[in-house]
Amino acid sequence: MARLLLIDDDDHLCVYVKNFLEKRKIIVLIANSGNEGIKLFQKENPDLVLLDIKMADMNGLDVLKQIKQLDPKSHVIMLTIASNDENKQKAKELGADGFIRKPIDEENLEGTVGLAIAKIARERKKI
Repeated sequence: MARLLLIDDDDHLCVYVKNFLEKRKIIVLIANSGNEGIKLFQKENPDLVLLDIKMADMNGLDVLKQIKQLDPKSHVIMLTIASNDENKQKAKELGADGFIRKPIDEENLEGTVGLAIAKIARERKKI
């Protein structure tokens, strides 16, 4: 069963995404701040991270950078309200694997997360 870490300061979104993905047999860990997310990432070593770009305590791009320093092979999908091309470009440069726009579309969430988990599974079989 895949383990996903959701880092977002929107409590309602976190509960919604957790319920949605757990129905699809994905274990969802939640961190409501960038600092909490980094600590939980280190402790739990999740298969995939969903990371909000704009949070109160810390910019998601800074969190992405720290996660990639901790584990360059980690898989991170960014959550974003804005279609800010500058943020997207910076996230790609830092190693983001993809983007999901807010408000979240269930098909997009399921498809993007499903593809990422399948890719991770294929990578692990090669090792």
